[in-house]
Amino acid sequence: RKGRASYLGARSVGHEDPGASSSALLVEALAEAAKG
Repeated sequence: RKGRASYLGARSVGHEDPGASSSALLVEALAEAAKG
């Protein structure tokens, strides 16, 4: 139920979260598609 960062604690600082990155790409693609 918890992401990998919760187990790594402070060691995860500075590393990009893959789930957040993929979500951001999806939202960006939807925004571009909505523009036309």
